[in-house]
Amino acid sequence: MNAVKCIMIFLFPSDYFNSRKIDEIYVEQAESLKNAGFKTAAISLESLGSNSPKISPPLPQNSEIVYRGWMLSPSEYQHLVNAVESTEAFPFTSQDEYLLTHYLPNWYPAIADLTPATKIYSIDGDLESELIALGWERFFIKDYVKSLKNLSGSIIEHPSEIRAIVAQMPKFRGTIEGGICVRQLEDFVV
Repeated sequence: MNAVKCIMIFLFPSDYFNSRKIDEIYVEQAESLKNAGFKTAAISLESLGSNSPKISPPLPQNSEIVYRGWMLSPSEYQHLVNAVESTEAFPFTSQDEYLLTHYLPNWYPAIADLTPATKIYSIDGDLESELIALGWERFFIKDYVKSLKNLSGSIIEHPSEIRAIVAQMPKFRGTIEGGICVRQLEDFVV
Protein backbone atom coordinates (compact mmCIF):
# COMPACT_ATOMS: atom_id res chain seq x y z
CA MET A 1 0.00 0.00 0.00
CA ASN A 2 1.38 3.42 -0.96
CA ALA A 3 1.15 6.21 1.58
CA VAL A 4 -0.52 9.35 0.27
CA LYS A 5 1.81 12.31 0.59
CA CYS A 6 0.07 15.38 1.97
CA ILE A 7 0.95 18.57 0.16
CA MET A 8 0.60 22.05 1.60
CA ILE A 9 -1.13 24.63 -0.57
CA PHE A 10 -1.38 28.33 0.21
CA LEU A 11 -4.83 29.65 -0.67
CA PHE A 12 -5.20 33.35 -1.51
CA PRO A 13 -8.22 35.52 -2.33
CA SER A 14 -8.78 35.77 -6.05
CA ASP A 15 -8.93 38.89 -8.13
CA TYR A 16 -12.47 40.26 -7.98
CA PHE A 17 -12.79 40.26 -11.79
CA ASN A 18 -10.89 37.05 -12.52
CA SER A 19 -11.43 34.23 -10.03
CA ARG A 20 -8.55 32.23 -11.56
CA LYS A 21 -5.96 34.86 -10.59
CA ILE A 22 -4.66 35.70 -7.13
CA ASP A 23 -5.59 39.19 -5.93
CA GLU A 24 -2.89 41.65 -6.95
CA ILE A 25 -2.04 42.59 -3.36
CA TYR A 26 -1.00 38.96 -2.66
CA VAL A 27 0.82 38.16 -5.92
CA GLU A 28 4.31 38.91 -4.58
CA GLN A 29 3.73 36.72 -1.51
CA ALA A 30 2.37 33.91 -3.69
CA GLU A 31 5.39 34.14 -6.02
CA SER A 32 7.74 33.91 -3.02
CA LEU A 33 5.96 30.78 -1.83
CA LYS A 34 6.12 29.23 -5.31
CA ASN A 35 9.83 30.01 -5.47
CA ALA A 36 10.23 28.22 -2.12
CA GLY A 37 8.58 25.11 -3.60
CA PHE A 38 5.01 25.50 -2.38
CA LYS A 39 1.83 25.35 -4.43
CA THR A 40 -0.73 28.16 -4.43
CA ALA A 41 -4.37 28.53 -5.39
CA ALA A 42 -6.98 31.28 -5.51
CA ILE A 43 -10.47 31.33 -4.03
CA SER A 44 -13.23 33.77 -4.86
CA LEU A 45 -14.30 35.11 -1.47
CA GLU A 46 -17.50 36.28 -3.12
CA SER A 47 -18.35 32.63 -3.83
CA LEU A 48 -18.00 31.54 -0.19
CA GLY A 49 -21.26 30.14 1.10
CA SER A 50 -22.43 29.15 -2.36
CA ASN A 51 -22.93 25.55 -3.44
CA SER A 52 -19.95 25.82 -5.77
CA PRO A 53 -17.11 27.94 -4.37
CA LYS A 54 -14.63 29.02 -7.04
CA ILE A 55 -11.15 27.64 -6.31
CA SER A 56 -8.46 27.65 -8.97
CA PRO A 57 -6.74 25.36 -9.56
CA PRO A 58 -8.87 22.73 -7.83
CA LEU A 59 -7.45 21.54 -4.51
CA PRO A 60 -6.11 17.99 -4.49
CA GLN A 61 -7.64 15.54 -2.01
CA ASN A 62 -5.83 15.25 1.31
CA SER A 63 -3.93 18.49 0.79
CA GLU A 64 -3.39 20.81 3.73
CA ILE A 65 -4.64 24.33 3.00
CA VAL A 66 -3.18 27.48 4.55
CA TYR A 67 -5.37 30.54 4.00
CA ARG A 68 -3.39 33.74 3.37
CA GLY A 69 -5.74 36.61 2.79
CA TRP A 70 -8.12 39.21 4.07
CA MET A 71 -9.43 38.79 7.59
CA LEU A 72 -12.72 36.93 7.54
CA SER A 73 -15.62 37.06 9.98
CA PRO A 74 -16.27 33.84 11.90
CA SER A 75 -19.12 32.89 9.53
CA GLU A 76 -17.01 33.68 6.45
CA TYR A 77 -14.19 31.56 7.82
CA GLN A 78 -16.62 28.69 8.42
CA HIS A 79 -17.66 28.99 4.75
CA LEU A 80 -13.97 28.84 3.80
CA VAL A 81 -13.48 25.70 5.91
CA ASN A 82 -16.58 24.16 4.28
CA ALA A 83 -15.28 25.04 0.79
CA VAL A 84 -11.89 23.46 1.54
CA GLU A 85 -13.41 20.36 3.10
CA SER A 86 -15.83 19.96 0.15
CA THR A 87 -12.75 19.21 -1.98
CA GLU A 88 -11.63 16.56 0.56
CA ALA A 89 -8.71 18.78 1.54
CA PHE A 90 -8.35 20.08 5.08
CA PRO A 91 -7.61 23.51 6.57
CA PHE A 92 -4.32 24.08 8.38
CA THR A 93 -6.26 26.30 10.83
CA SER A 94 -9.55 24.86 12.07
CA GLN A 95 -12.62 26.97 12.79
CA ASP A 96 -12.00 26.60 16.55
CA GLU A 97 -8.35 27.66 16.19
CA TYR A 98 -9.37 30.63 14.06
CA LEU A 99 -11.87 31.78 16.69
CA LEU A 100 -9.22 31.53 19.41
CA THR A 101 -7.09 34.08 17.57
CA HIS A 102 -9.65 36.20 15.73
CA TYR A 103 -11.17 38.12 18.66
CA LEU A 104 -8.85 40.06 20.96
CA PRO A 105 -10.57 38.90 24.19
CA ASN A 106 -9.75 35.30 23.20
CA TRP A 107 -5.99 35.79 22.75
CA TYR A 108 -5.22 38.67 25.09
CA PRO A 109 -5.07 36.63 28.34
CA ALA A 110 -2.37 34.39 26.84
CA ILE A 111 -0.01 37.33 26.23
CA ALA A 112 -1.28 40.01 28.63
CA ASP A 113 2.20 40.42 30.13
CA LEU A 114 3.74 40.99 26.69
CA THR A 115 1.36 43.54 25.18
CA PRO A 116 -0.16 46.90 26.18
CA ALA A 117 -2.80 46.87 28.90
CA THR A 118 -6.23 46.26 27.43
CA LYS A 119 -9.74 46.63 28.82
CA ILE A 120 -12.82 45.17 27.16
CA TYR A 121 -16.22 46.84 27.29
CA SER A 122 -19.74 46.41 26.00
CA ILE A 123 -20.82 48.82 23.29
CA ASP A 124 -23.73 49.80 25.52
CA GLY A 125 -21.59 50.77 28.52
CA ASP A 126 -20.65 54.26 29.68
CA LEU A 127 -17.36 54.22 27.80
CA GLU A 128 -16.37 57.79 28.61
CA SER A 129 -16.64 57.13 32.35
CA GLU A 130 -14.70 53.88 31.95
CA LEU A 131 -11.84 55.72 30.20
CA ILE A 132 -11.79 58.46 32.83
CA ALA A 133 -11.50 55.76 35.52
CA LEU A 134 -8.51 54.22 33.73
CA GLY A 135 -6.55 57.46 34.04
CA TRP A 136 -4.38 56.74 30.98
CA GLU A 137 -2.90 59.59 28.93
CA ARG A 138 -3.81 58.12 25.53
CA PHE A 139 -6.09 55.34 24.35
CA PHE A 140 -6.17 53.08 21.29
CA ILE A 141 -9.79 52.17 20.49
CA LYS A 142 -10.87 49.15 18.43
CA ASP A 143 -13.54 46.50 18.34
CA TYR A 144 -12.69 42.84 18.97
CA VAL A 145 -10.96 42.65 15.56
CA LYS A 146 -10.02 45.93 13.90
CA SER A 147 -9.43 49.62 14.44
CA LEU A 148 -10.30 52.61 12.30
CA LYS A 149 -7.68 53.67 9.80
CA ASN A 150 -9.46 56.69 8.39
CA LEU A 151 -10.49 60.17 9.48
CA SER A 152 -9.18 60.69 13.00
CA GLY A 153 -8.00 57.10 13.38
CA SER A 154 -8.29 55.15 16.61
CA ILE A 155 -6.01 57.03 18.97
CA ILE A 156 -7.58 59.48 21.40
CA GLU A 157 -6.28 61.57 24.29
CA HIS A 158 -9.55 62.68 25.84
CA PRO A 159 -12.17 60.17 27.02
CA SER A 160 -14.96 62.27 25.49
CA GLU A 161 -13.57 61.46 22.01
CA ILE A 162 -14.60 57.82 22.31
CA ARG A 163 -18.19 58.61 21.28
CA ALA A 164 -17.02 59.81 17.85
CA ILE A 165 -14.78 56.76 17.33
CA VAL A 166 -17.55 54.31 18.25
CA ALA A 167 -20.00 56.16 15.96
CA GLN A 168 -17.52 55.93 13.04
CA MET A 169 -16.92 52.18 13.39
CA PRO A 170 -20.20 50.93 11.90
CA LYS A 171 -20.16 53.73 9.34
CA PHE A 172 -16.75 52.81 7.93
CA ARG A 173 -16.52 49.12 8.82
CA GLY A 174 -20.14 48.04 8.47
CA THR A 175 -20.34 46.70 12.00
CA ILE A 176 -18.74 46.61 15.41
CA GLU A 177 -17.51 43.07 16.00
CA GLY A 178 -18.04 41.93 19.58
CA GLY A 179 -17.46 44.98 21.72
CA ILE A 180 -14.97 47.73 22.39
CA CYS A 181 -11.34 47.12 23.30
CA VAL A 182 -9.40 49.98 24.83
CA ARG A 183 -5.63 49.57 24.74
CA GLN A 184 -3.18 51.75 26.61
CA LEU A 185 -1.03 53.53 24.08
CA GLU A 186 2.67 52.93 24.65
CA ASP A 187 5.75 54.31 22.96
CA PHE A 188 7.98 51.45 21.90
CA VAL A 189 11.71 51.71 21.25
CA VAL A 190 12.42 50.99 17.61
